[in-house]
Amino acid sequence: MRKLTVAASLISALMLSGYASAGQETSQTGLNGVTIDLSGSFYNPNESQHLQETTPVIIFDGLTKKGGQQIVDGYIKAFDKNVMQETIVDKMASIDADYDSAAKAKILSTMAKIKTDFPELLEFYAGIGAATGYSLEQVYLVAWASDGLFAKSVQQTATAALQSLKEQADSTKGCTVIGWNNGVIGQNQDMPIAFGGYGAIWKSNTVIVHAAEPFFTSIAMGRKLATVANTVDLFHQGALENGVPVSGLSMAMVAKFDNATKAKDTLDNIEVNAAYATSFADITGQVLTVENQTGKNIVIDGSVKGYVTHTNHPLGQEQALVDHYANGDAQLFDYALKTTLWRNDAAESHAKYSPTRDIAALKEAFKQKPLMKAPYEGNAFVTTNSIIHDLNTGCSYGTTWLPTMQDYTQVCFDK
Repeated sequence: MRKLTVAASLISALMLSGYASAGQETSQTGLNGVTIDLSGSFYNPNESQHLQETTPVIIFDGLTKKGGQQIVDGYIKAFDKNVMQETIVDKMASIDADYDSAAKAKILSTMAKIKTDFPELLEFYAGIGAATGYSLEQVYLVAWASDGLFAKSVQQTATAALQSLKEQADSTKGCTVIGWNNGVIGQNQDMPIAFGGYGAIWKSNTVIVHAAEPFFTSIAMGRKLATVANTVDLFHQGALENGVPVSGLSMAMVAKFDNATKAKDTLDNIEVNAAYATSFADITGQVLTVENQTGKNIVIDGSVKGYVTHTNHPLGQEQALVDHYANGDAQLFDYALKTTLWRNDAAESHAKYSPTRDIAALKEAFKQKPLMKAPYEGNAFVTTNSIIHDLNTGCSYGTTWLPTMQDYTQVCFDK
C-alpha cells in the first residue's frame, strides 16, 4: 500500500511537469546516428522517416564461444562499425559510475546461479569478449547492465519519489504481447528512439533472437519454445544485483527447453535482475506469462482460455492502480503509462476474437493504434521492432522499425 501511495504523489508531480518537458523535444537520434523528427499528432504521426530501412540477419553458431565471436563480426558487417565493442564501452562506463568493486563482485557472483544449467550462455559471452578484447566477467557485467541499470533506476526513483512516473515511462522499454496456445506468439517492442538503430535478427540452428539492442535478447525462439518480454519494473521489483541477466537467461531457456513449464520453473528457482513479464508459448499447447518479481513470481496461464496478452502493468490490478496513482482518472494514468491499459484491452480483443490466430492476424494487429506507437510531437517512445514467432513452421518474423513502414523479415531454422 505504501508503494502505491508514494506513486500517487509521484504521478501528480510528473503529470504536471511531464507534458511540458516532453513537448519541448522536437527530435531524437538513434544509436546509428539517424535523427527522427517528432512531428504530427497521435493520429497523424511522422511516418515518413526510417530509423532503420532494413533488418540485418546475423548467422551464428548459437550459444557457443564461436557464436559469440560471430555475433561481433556480424554487427561489424551489418553496420560498418564495431557495435558490440561500442556497446560494451558505453555500458561499462555506466556500470563504473553506479557501482564500486564490491557491488560489481556481487553481480558477478550471480554467474554461479546459471553456470550449472546454462554454461553455454557464459561460453557465448566469453566469445563476445574474445572478439572485442574484454574478459568474460566484463561482458557479463554489460549483459547484466542491459536490463539491470534501468531496473535499478526505476526502483530508486519509486522509493525516493524524485521523478515522475511519466518521465520513467518515457525512457523505458514497453511492449504489447499477444500469444495463443497454438505455437504463435509475438509482440511490438516499444522504446525511445535513442535506444534503437542497431536492431538485428540472429539466426542459428537452435535459437533465433530478435535483438532490439545488442544485449537485449529476451525476444527469442527455439525449435519448441518461444518467448517475448515486456517490463513491469514500474510496479514490481526485480532482484537487481542478486539476479542474473533476464535477457540472457530468456535466450538460453528457449534454446534449451521444450516447454513453457520448464521456463516457468526455472524463473522460480533463478532470480532475475529486472521485473520483466516474460511470455512463453510452446508446441504442446501451453501459453503463459510470468511476471517476475522478488519473493514470488506471478503466473498468468492462458493455456485453457487459449491466449495471453500483456503490456506494461501488472494484470488484474488495473482499477487499484488507477485509483491509487491517478485518483481514479483512468485516462490520466493510461496516458502517463504509454496507453498500457488501452493497449492491453485492444490486444485482448485481437487475441480473443481473431478467426485465424496466426501470423497474418498478428501482422494486422501490430500495425494498428494503439498497439503500434509512432513518433509525433512530444513523443519519442515508438515501436522500434515488431516480432512474431511461429513454432509450427520454425519461422520467426521481425521488423526493426514501424511495421507500417518496413516489411517483416522472415527467418526460419530450416530455410
